[in-house]
Amino acid sequence: MIGYLANYALPRMGEVSRAAVLKKYKDIPFTVGFGTIITERIVDMVIMLIITLLGVYLQGDFFVRFIHDNPAISDRVGAILSLRNILIMAFLTILGVATLLLLTRNSKTYKGVVEKVVTKIKTFKEGLFSLFTLNQPFRYIGYSILIWALYFLGMVATLPSFYPLGMDSVSITQLLLVFIMGSYAMLAPVQGGIGAYHFMVIASLVIFGVDDSTARLFALVIHGISTVVVVLGGIISIAVLGYLKR
Repeated sequence: MIGYLANYALPRMGEVSRAAVLKKYKDIPFTVGFGTIITERIVDMVIMLIITLLGVYLQGDFFVRFIHDNPAISDRVGAILSLRNILIMAFLTILGVATLLLLTRNSKTYKGVVEKVVTKIKTFKEGLFSLFTLNQPFRYIGYSILIWALYFLGMVATLPSFYPLGMDSVSITQLLLVFIMGSYAMLAPVQGGIGAYHFMVIASLVIFGVDDSTARLFALVIHGISTVVVVLGGIISIAVLGYLKR
């Protein structure tokens, strides 16, 4: 909960804060904790990919329509993944590695620094590959799937409240597609997905014939409920951890 709350302060700060909390209260090395969190994100991405493929199978024309109605999104993604940006990242990586090797060769001090870095990388790998050393890996994966299922069921449970506003025609399949687009919006580098989540949900609902004002209200309610839970849960969790520490 503290991790979720931290994401409302700075994008992706939640992952860092979770590892820091584990280090402070359970004395788990930061790199190990952070490695397990990266593993969680990989599992999440696999689940998202599977759900997306399911959405394409059920209603593939929706994604074509979404891109057609919102060309700015595809343009931005294309700009980020342009050949120029990829080459710049590759050049900076090679330059960094070459510089590190050069410093290592010419200085004992820097050799000690490199050794510490290597040690950190090893502990990070320990956390990263922790999924393969679990006693009950399928239970872990099952819990991960359950988290996603409950997120979607939260949206399903909210839908009947909007039947009087004309959303009674929205099917579960269509709502799944809205959920998928909202989930991808949460990957945007903004605090708690604010703005990006609303845009994706609204644009998706409009495609399914929902009035723009109703779609805006639905996105606001769904995200607002989540925000309230995260803020209250995060504050309570900080207080509880402080109490347990004392």
